[in-house]
Amino acid sequence: MKEELELAFRSRSLTFTSQIEPLTSYHTSGNRREIERGEQLLASGKVGAIVLAGGLGTRLGWQGPKGTFPLTRFARRSLLQFVCDRARAASTYYGRALPLAFMVSPLNEQKTKEHLGGETVDFFTQEMAPFLDLEGKALPLQGPSGNGDALRSFYKSGLLKKWKKAGVEFVTVIPIDNILADPFDANLVGFHALSDADVTVKAILRESAEEQLGVLGSCDGKLQVIEYFELPEEERLCKTPQGLKWQVAHITLFSFSLSFVESIQSVHLPWHFARKEAEGTPVYKCEKFIFDLLDHARSGRVLVYPREETYAPLKNREGENSPEMVRKALLAFDQLQFSKVTGKKTEATFELDPAFYYPTEQLKEKWAGEQAPRDCYVEPML
Repeated sequence: MKEELELAFRSRSLTFTSQIEPLTSYHTSGNRREIERGEQLLASGKVGAIVLAGGLGTRLGWQGPKGTFPLTRFARRSLLQFVCDRARAASTYYGRALPLAFMVSPLNEQKTKEHLGGETVDFFTQEMAPFLDLEGKALPLQGPSGNGDALRSFYKSGLLKKWKKAGVEFVTVIPIDNILADPFDANLVGFHALSDADVTVKAILRESAEEQLGVLGSCDGKLQVIEYFELPEEERLCKTPQGLKWQVAHITLFSFSLSFVESIQSVHLPWHFARKEAEGTPVYKCEKFIFDLLDHARSGRVLVYPREETYAPLKNREGENSPEMVRKALLAFDQLQFSKVTGKKTEATFELDPAFYYPTEQLKEKWAGEQAPRDCYVEPML
């Protein structure tokens, strides 16, 4: 791998070219027919979810996997526990155990598995890659090689064969650090299936030019993602009368057809090089990205969601994308979900059990017309 990386660094070229046009045509969430189709697929056991969870909590000042950070307001659930609770609630709603797998890295595998010791989930491990010095020479230091080979690692682990045998036909992919990422999104899966696509990207619209988000475009009929550090500044800042030129943001949420996942096992993805700090030294981190699979898809679609329903990433200790901001976003989401279940608007501060995100008829009957409890964790069936 050392020689491959050094050669790729020397021959690297900018991802962005003038042939890539901003994405201006996309679909939006909320279509009832698509939701119902997705619910049918989930209830039939045809959907599994992969969580990208290979990272550490370094930027949070947290000693351990990022997924183990105690994030939620009252129950102090970690991101790992939260997504497991969501999967359990979805499984109850759809009447079957929905398969869930975590991609870990050699750096956090043991602690992640210990943290989730009692959960019935699958694990597989991503690869590592050396860092490069500023001249492009490989260093002894290593880091996770990005999410580009996630589906290949999933395949090599034997989990694809296991899930396929169980009847799974579609796989969603979410990152661990976005607490609003839904592992079992009926709208996404239903849209994907009805579109007969290889891959569907779940996206949001950019709010400002300063956001460190990749953007979606198209080139020769293929979807393209340009990472924020690869988009020229003049393009990132560019505006039209309708707003930002590059409107649609990529947030690493996908639905893949399992047949497509099988077909891309021999595909070689490009390396991306981002300048970082490692042990106090400036280096280039070498990563492959899952969005580069879009080049190999027969058909790709984009489904845009409201940001407040979909995106609240945990990245920094303070300020933007900090625990404080994520908790605020989760509270707003919980207030909306509680209002949908009860018919009562609320501004109370609380934390919902994820059962409210997939409310059964029994839960809706129990909570219809109820006022929101305050300053507590709200259990579904008190």
